[in-house]
Amino acid sequence: MNTKINFDPYDFSQTEISSVPVYYKNLPWANCIFIRIVFKVGALDDPIGKEGLAHFLEHMMFDGSESFPDRKSIVEWKKNMTLNTFNASTGLRRTEYNLKCIPENFEKVMTDLNNIIWKPFLKEEFVESERQVITQECWQRYKNEKFLAHLKEVQNIVYPNTRYGKIIIAFGFPDTISSISKQNLKDFYENKYVKENMFIILTGKIDEENIKHLNLFFKDSKSGVKNNRNAENITKPSQNRIEKSSKDIGNPQKQTEILKIFYSKPFEKNTSKILIWRNLIYEILMEKMRYEKNLCYSLSLNYNETSEMSSFYFLLKTDTKNIKIVEDEFQSIITDIYNGKYEDKFATQKRIYLERIITSERLSDDIADDALNDVLYFGKIKHLRETIEDALKVEFSDMQEISKKIFTKDRTFTKITLSEND
Repeated sequence: MNTKINFDPYDFSQTEISSVPVYYKNLPWANCIFIRIVFKVGALDDPIGKEGLAHFLEHMMFDGSESFPDRKSIVEWKKNMTLNTFNASTGLRRTEYNLKCIPENFEKVMTDLNNIIWKPFLKEEFVESERQVITQECWQRYKNEKFLAHLKEVQNIVYPNTRYGKIIIAFGFPDTISSISKQNLKDFYENKYVKENMFIILTGKIDEENIKHLNLFFKDSKSGVKNNRNAENITKPSQNRIEKSSKDIGNPQKQTEILKIFYSKPFEKNTSKILIWRNLIYEILMEKMRYEKNLCYSLSLNYNETSEMSSFYFLLKTDTKNIKIVEDEFQSIITDIYNGKYEDKFATQKRIYLERIITSERLSDDIADDALNDVLYFGKIKHLRETIEDALKVEFSDMQEISKKIFTKDRTFTKITLSEND
């Protein structure tokens, strides 16, 4: 296979502006500049009893500042200066403000972002209106009190005695959202939105003059104490299996749902091993459970990596009578891989993975997001050449090792949610 690449979209330049890391990449095909302003602060930093605080603050940043008296003025600015793209999101470990603009507007956008990010109002009247919006968002996810109680129970079983066990999504919970005050928001902003917790990603039609304009953004920025989050000690679930009726948990379903969560200590940083393994398992699961045995319409197998754990989530909906068949089939596939079966499928999946890496036509937006995630989890942006080299090193023995490491009984949690008719 020809693994030569003519252009590496992940070969970023790096500098520091006002002591903040800035990663930037000029992309010849781009017409805009894509901007990611990232604070390494998220839901894991919410105080106990104030879950949702980081996300609440993210909402407040759109409600006005010294130069933008209200949300409407920011909305107008968003349309006129950022092609209607200015947005934000909060995760467990980061809060990100993202947008794009045409290059000739970049200088003005940096000046305006300086005001929005560093001089927000955080007014009481906006606190109450955002509280209503966020509470509504919560109930769209949690549905009702009974289902929320169930989700909390499961989270605490899977990750006992950790912050992970107290957080479902970054929104927080209706009761914790109701307890968040203007002072809580102000304190969190003052302590966490500091240069020591920041980095910036830029992709697109960028030149060195644009980089100089970042000084306009940092003109009124704050210094403070770097966010040092204590690592969580992820051990094992407090229970390995629960089975409940979908009616009893407040979320009636037509089919029975099988959820399996597996986790271990973090793997080495060659994510190609994990992704090829995930693709291999997914292919075999679909072949066996959907095409051969008609046990389901579809299934999902997702992977998540943090500094504290590697985790996999297997989800499938089927008829109740098929529960044992599905679980036995799943275990059989893992055992077969460990015993040396499916090496031919592995070779195919490795080839496809490499071909996708080499031939993928990446958008400027996607490159910015990939770079952001690399900085968060690896502390650097991985070159495309590095990813290709990592993939070339992957062997079938790695698939066997991962299967052995991940699928241990004591670190496996299974949730069976029976259909409303059972």
